Amino acid sequence: MNEIANVCEKAGANIEMVKEGIGFDTRIGNKFLNASIVYGRSCFPKDVKALLITAEELACSCTLLKAVEEVQMSALS
Repeated sequence: MNEIANVCEKAGANIEMVKEGIGFDTRIGNKFLNASIVYGRSCFPKDVKALLITAEELACSCTLLKAVEEVQMSALS
């Protein structure tokens, strides 16, 4: 949601209306649609890190996960 909020801010869109619309998709729901400095529950950041380490050990590129971690790190600084 942080990225969507950034896009909404630049576009002049109302993030609350966009969030409500996305929440109508039952595959997503409203539960995880709040932008914040942290992402996911307490386990999600360490799970992303662990998956990235495993992927690196297996010589797999996880471009999306790397980008998620990079965005999160930039949000913290």
